[in-house]
Amino acid sequence: MAVPAKGHLDRARRPGLQETPTPALADQHVEIFDAVLAGDTARARAATRRHLFDDVEELRERSPGLFGPAPVRRNIVVWE
Repeated sequence: MAVPAKGHLDRARRPGLQETPTPALADQHVEIFDAVLAGDTARARAATRRHLFDDVEELRERSPGLFGPAPVRRNIVVWE
């Protein structure tokens, strides 16, 4: 399911947002936008992947403790 993964991605990306200069983030958005307008799916996909995951990979190298095994979810049923 994508929702739990997004939470982990957001948690991992937050420190990177503080370290990445805003103009660099804006340039990444422009690159994605230009690729979409041009209809270049491969370029848009690659630019989006770089935008979303490059800072996560750098953070993983610097702080591997943030990336442990996924938590185990247990369903708890309460009978009344």
